[in-house]
This record gives sequence, structure tokens and C-alpha cells, in this order.
Amino acid sequence: MILAGEHAGSETTGPFSHRGQAAARLQHPNIVQIYEIGEHQGRPFLCLEFIDGGSLSHKLNHQPQSAQGSARLVELLARAVHYTHQRGIVHRDLKPANILLATQGEAPVAPTPEHWLLTTIPKITDFGLAKQLQDDAGQTLSGAVMGTPCYMARSKLRKDP
Repeated sequence: MILAGEHAGSETTGPFSHRGQAAARLQHPNIVQIYEIGEHQGRPFLCLEFIDGGSLSHKLNHQPQSAQGSARLVELLARAVHYTHQRGIVHRDLKPANILLATQGEAPVAPTPEHWLLTTIPKITDFGLAKQLQDDAGQTLSGAVMGTPCYMARSKLRKDP
């Protein structure tokens, strides 16, 4: 359900449905699958793939990771982001909390602190702020801030002399 729930107006639910439909068309092993988009008692909903391993944000817990494990993780996520960009969709709120971890296989006999990197599949979720590049109807207002500030791309704030 969207955050606004029963108090949502068409300005909220329209984009919810539109973005949900765009994300539902994405079929990639590192993107959470959307199975159904609908409405129940006037409230819009998404039915998503169940992911059992929590978020990347929770798993990292502000701890440094190995270069090899981090490179594997970044490669998988970069391929998923590239896939969405090829289909004209930009996530606009990619952060560790929006990456879920699906468990796979068994933990090694003598697990290391980073064994989770080998036993999980990272999956991007929450396309609620996504932008469809070919869609003129969903133009972002000039100056509108979209996403989580500490994960946003930085723009040049002052002109060079």
C-alpha cells in the first residue's frame, strides 16, 4: 500500500500505478519482481516477490566489506541498473535500504563475517520515485527534490571563476 493510503488523491495514486506498471515490466534476476498491481477498497497495492534476507543497509551495519565481495555486489547491481536504463527507467532513489537480499544456498562450513555476500542475491526494489525517460506526462517539476538526499548525485553548486 502507498504511504498516503486512504487519504491519497489522484495526484498520488496515478503516479503510483504508472510507476508500478513500468517496474512490473522489468524482468531481471537482481530486481524485485512485481507480480500484480491493483486496488482493494479504493487503495492501490503492489504484490511483490518475497525476499527473505533483509536489506543491504541492515546487513552492512556500517561495517567495511572486502574489496572482492564489494566488487561482486556492485557489479550485480550495476548490471541491473544498466538493464533499467536500457528500458528507459531511472530509479532515482537507489540506496542500501532499497536493495533486498534473497538467500540462496547454504552458508560455508566455517563462515566468514562476509559469507552473506556469497549466499545472497541482491535485488533492487522500491521504484516509487522512478522516472520513465520517454514519458512526457511524468515530468519532474523544475527544482523538485526527488530521492534520499545523502544518496543523490551532487550537482555543481557554484560557477567556476
